[in-house]
Amino acid sequence: MPQTPDRSYRAQSACAGTDPNIFVLADGATSAQAKAICQTCAVRPECLSDGLSNPDNQGVWGGVLLSIRISKKRRDDYLEMALTELEVKARTRRSA
Repeated sequence: MPQTPDRSYRAQSACAGTDPNIFVLADGATSAQAKAICQTCAVRPECLSDGLSNPDNQGVWGGVLLSIRISKKRRDDYLEMALTELEVKARTRRSA
């Protein structure tokens, strides 16, 4: 049975309460609109990691436009970047 991802981070996201169509590029939304919101977000690495966890995810996740055409190598590179950012955030919290 597949595990349900932990999405508790969403309550702290810059996009909380925002129309989700902006992030799936529906209704004329552009990736620039979504990415602008993501740039201010404190939970961006968590979101990117979540988006990359399912190869079928599309739209903007953590400031990155994902599509089913994105290569596995590129997905792996983005995931590594997100995980590195999460590790840095965790170390910063522990030392504060």
